[in-house]
Amino acid sequence: MKTALVTGANKGLGFEIAKQLGLKGFHVFVTGRNEDSLREAVQALNMYEISVRYVVMDVTSLDSIEQAFTKISKECTSIDVLVNNAGILKDHSLPLFEIETQTIKETFDTNTLGPYHVTKCFLPLLQNGARVINISSEGGKISGAINTWAHAYCMSKTMLNVLTRHMAEALTSKGILVNAMCPGWTMTDMGGKDATRSVEKGAETAVWLATEKHQYKGMFFKDKKIINW
Repeated sequence: MKTALVTGANKGLGFEIAKQLGLKGFHVFVTGRNEDSLREAVQALNMYEISVRYVVMDVTSLDSIEQAFTKISKECTSIDVLVNNAGILKDHSLPLFEIETQTIKETFDTNTLGPYHVTKCFLPLLQNGARVINISSEGGKISGAINTWAHAYCMSKTMLNVLTRHMAEALTSKGILVNAMCPGWTMTDMGGKDATRSVEKGAETAVWLATEKHQYKGMFFKDKKIINW
């Protein structure tokens, strides 16, 4: 049985990605900061007869990441798919120079450094053929017009896109494929009630990258198609 690790999987997009991977036969580790919420997620996934375990992990804390690695490495010898999904959006429509510096730092800590530290820590479990999928956003694109909403969030996703390309290059020799994807404006707590996509549709490309036979690396996807950075 293949194994997947999904961060921020207690609800929303991460939960749906975990569910879809579980339905495809993966054993799934779901992680998040809130243990009660993770328990509820596991109970919900168990209804689909999915093989799943939860592990508390705060992607902004190196100690928390290392503790999660220790727990997971005792239960499995390899991870086939790592989905760096955990993310925050705190600045919304604030003008750029009205955003508190602390808000920018917290956003980068979660959305950019989080995927870096999680991937780095779990590298011993990522073997040849493993997939790393970073959940990004078209808001992070630098081609075309710059997005003027949620500046801190968009900047953090721009840097996540850059990180994806560096990670892909660094892990090529290990046979690990690293890509980023945009789920679109999805109906989650972050996306809000006015979002135009279902969470099932938002998760689709991540699951496709995780399971489809391909050799893509360092690319940015939406709706199973490569898009410009």
